[in-house]
Amino acid sequence: KGAMEVIQELPHQVVSAEDLPSIVESKGPHFCVYVLPLGISDLVENADGTPFDRQRYQAHPDEYVSIFRDKFAPYVSVLVNTAFWNERFPRLFTKKDVRDLCDTGDARLQVVADISCDIKGSIEFLHRTTSIDRPFYEYDPLQDREIIDDVTGDGVTILGVDILPSEFPKDSSEYFGGALLPLVKYIIANADATGNSISNLPPEIQNACIAANGELQPKFKYIEALMAHQPHIDDTQKASMILSLEGHLFGSGLINQALDVIDRQGCRFEILECNVCQSRDGLPGKSLVLLKVSTLDAATLETVQSKIETLSDIMGAADATVKRYDGSIVKSPRVSVKSAATQNVLILGSGMVSSSAVEYLGRSATREIVVAGLDESEARTVASHATNGKHIGIDIQNDEKGLGRLVDQADLVVSLLPAAFHPIVAGVCIEKAKDLVTASYETEAMKDIDERAKAAGIRILNEVGLDPGLDHMSAMRIIDD
Repeated sequence: KGAMEVIQELPHQVVSAEDLPSIVESKGPHFCVYVLPLGISDLVENADGTPFDRQRYQAHPDEYVSIFRDKFAPYVSVLVNTAFWNERFPRLFTKKDVRDLCDTGDARLQVVADISCDIKGSIEFLHRTTSIDRPFYEYDPLQDREIIDDVTGDGVTILGVDILPSEFPKDSSEYFGGALLPLVKYIIANADATGNSISNLPPEIQNACIAANGELQPKFKYIEALMAHQPHIDDTQKASMILSLEGHLFGSGLINQALDVIDRQGCRFEILECNVCQSRDGLPGKSLVLLKVSTLDAATLETVQSKIETLSDIMGAADATVKRYDGSIVKSPRVSVKSAATQNVLILGSGMVSSSAVEYLGRSATREIVVAGLDESEARTVASHATNGKHIGIDIQNDEKGLGRLVDQADLVVSLLPAAFHPIVAGVCIEKAKDLVTASYETEAMKDIDERAKAAGIRILNEVGLDPGLDHMSAMRIIDD
């Protein structure tokens, strides 16, 4: 995905293997990078000529041979290799392969970026790793030797930095470390505690904990149900499958590419469900498309699935998941457009009352709750009660500009601060034309801004008797009992 995210910053076009000869033969001019995504089913074949079988390949890789040299290498200028490899599997591209290309004059290869970085592995002529400071070297295929550790164009340029997947930008690393470090002491202390209960951990760690002491945590118990109801593959259903695609399918173009794959493989498809989701300001939300794909043989379905999964992996902008279901799903074709607009609620104050308000208002995943309080640690704890919660430390009394920025980003402001602060908050809400709810009675100071609030077209809702009513009922119950 990372490699594709970089490529997507360039003018590019995703193509198929069938397009390669015409692209190479074209004299241009070419105004884009042509990208050919390949999965393992494209790169190897069974030596006895039988169709590719993923499970067979995983179990008996020695029965398969690479077809990259003959089918793709003559057309490739830049090879980006991100595939897993170990010595059980056939090499993708050998020294002999690249030497033969040069001997026959078919070599167009200029650069190999081996992200997986297996020394003398999938790319056999990657004979060493390179560093961040000196990331490249030139390789001479005919002499089978390194020319120079620089980019000169005198051979094939090799990139072999083996720490690329773990190399974070400094500012990201510092930010993540700064957020994690205060929590480490709690994790260490809990590891030494009897029973290793996670109940003593901060909410941030508890909410992130999927399993503890060999058991799934309550929020993730649904995984057990999914595992218990995995669909059974019936032999009579091998000529059809249901594919579920979920992500930014339309803005990224993934759905177009996926349907092209199905069409090129000679399959029929039926759209069982299509939910197009939009979020705030027209930015694309995650959509869902459910496809029934039919063909004459199971091997073609495997190919279609593999190619679509490869597209999903390399098209980072799609942020998509692909799932396959074998069998039938009874559905009437349905197309809908949903709004997933996120509502922003600003909660001012991080005291005991705030926790209940945040938990209640924050139950919806489409509602963002921002908790602002003088004590940032308290605000963080309170915000953790929301499904989609954020926190910020702010001195509202002395930082009216900061308060203004928070109010400006909110759809609704809820002030759970002491009553003396409400006129300040109300003044900012009037200025920013934002509705306000408070938990205090209507004071004279709040009454004085009634006309200003009306002129601004906003609603300010103060305490209306619920709180004392509950107090009185509780008192009567105690007295009666």
